[in-house]
Amino acid sequence: MGLDLLPVELLRILGVHCDYKQLSHLARLNRTFNTIFNPILYERNATDPLSPSCLHWATACDSLPTLKLALGHGADINRMDDVTDYVRLYCLESASIRKSLMQPPLATPLHLAIFQERFEIVQWLLDNGSCLDITARWKCGCSNHGGQQWYPLHFAICHSNEEILQLVLERGAFYSSKSSNRDVPGLRCAINIGSVSAVDALIQHSSFNPDYQDEYDFTPLHWVADTRRTEAACAIIEKLVQGGVPLNAQSEYGGTALGHLVQQGLYEPAITLLRHGADPTISDEADRGVGMLYCCFDERFAETIRAAEPGHAEKLKETRLELVKLIIAGGVDVNRRLGHGAAPFSRPLFWALVSTQDVRCIQVLLDAGADMKMALVESNDELTGEDFLRGFFDLFGEKQSNYLHRWDRMMTDFDLYKESLCLLLKKGARIDSGKEWTALSRACELERERGILTFLVENATRMNVELEHVVTLRDRYAADETIRKLLNEFHGKLAAEDNKLEGGKGISNVA
Repeated sequence: MGLDLLPVELLRILGVHCDYKQLSHLARLNRTFNTIFNPILYERNATDPLSPSCLHWATACDSLPTLKLALGHGADINRMDDVTDYVRLYCLESASIRKSLMQPPLATPLHLAIFQERFEIVQWLLDNGSCLDITARWKCGCSNHGGQQWYPLHFAICHSNEEILQLVLERGAFYSSKSSNRDVPGLRCAINIGSVSAVDALIQHSSFNPDYQDEYDFTPLHWVADTRRTEAACAIIEKLVQGGVPLNAQSEYGGTALGHLVQQGLYEPAITLLRHGADPTISDEADRGVGMLYCCFDERFAETIRAAEPGHAEKLKETRLELVKLIIAGGVDVNRRLGHGAAPFSRPLFWALVSTQDVRCIQVLLDAGADMKMALVESNDELTGEDFLRGFFDLFGEKQSNYLHRWDRMMTDFDLYKESLCLLLKKGARIDSGKEWTALSRACELERERGILTFLVENATRMNVELEHVVTLRDRYAADETIRKLLNEFHGKLAAEDNKLEGGKGISNVA
């Protein structure tokens, strides 16, 4: 007697005692058996938490009829399940997603459908009870500001398309992740990936609050510092400012959005914020914005410029120069000391000379009132001041145990600084302050390695040094023919200046 001859009631009882493989085999034997055993198969799947969810399978296979059958037989439309097998195909294109699969990702069918950009299925799931407030446990490779707890909106913003994003927003989604038991607006994700269209859509959302601050008191403008695409960052700032996000709100530690941008070297977005009226004098550590000015002279940015193609390098320099001008125009004190805690310290003029190799930055600072007499460097050991050119020249030589020992020796070509140094000399920078150990004496020590003394002999004048100091050094280096000869030439040049000023009655050259 064949199975097909048994009563339907008996076959159903038989089905209860079959495992998945047996039920699946029976359901595929013929149409009659499919009618009997397929519902049992779906019902079993709906009630067995250990079985792979057929809802997720149907979503991944783009099978809407299967989804409808599963839901009709009691499947939980919001069930969480392992989706590793369904996202593995995407791993070839995304190293971050490939890495994420080291831990099984758990998600609802809605998360998966959004990730796979299945609009019709997303729409059907939302129409039939899929929740937008369930977080997936899925390390998708995105920044961990959400603690890896992602709402469906995160996947719509970061891993789907605009059509699905618009649909999810229309259904009321606003939060994209959960962090420290707080819901994080989708703006966080949209800003992070630099999606201007998503930011625009979220600002129009009825739940948007321009005064929102996260657990660190960061505003959406602070978040822009995580956007690495300059053009997108600038456009997002425009959207946020138009949306009413406060320009000068401070974080838990006192930092503003402007400060964050400058510290990250995002100069063009910072310029955009300044043009909208951001105040550069509001900053953390009570430095009244001078820290922002210091960041304009960051060595990392200088390295980027040196490594860039000539055309791009010039554009980067122009951007930095404009930022410096705007920060100064905003009221930052160009003579305020940089640094807190342990020495060494300096003023902005010193760091502009060290890092920019751009005479225009030096000129802007001088025009704003930067005082060369105040641009000193304070040593760590004695906490005494030295003139800043002595401190600058020190960076080109071997470290001295009692001076600037916390600073790295500069290996950059000295020629890159000559234009800036010439300007400072013309403005009266002293090379003889500091008693016996001066900028000029350090230049003597570094002549053979860097040619600094030769540079000073050619460009310094009586405005920069007293003749008596040159005589003192010439006597000190009497046994060094090269140095003595240069100092003698320098003395003659300076004496000639005196003679010219005094009508030929000045000091004569000493052989």
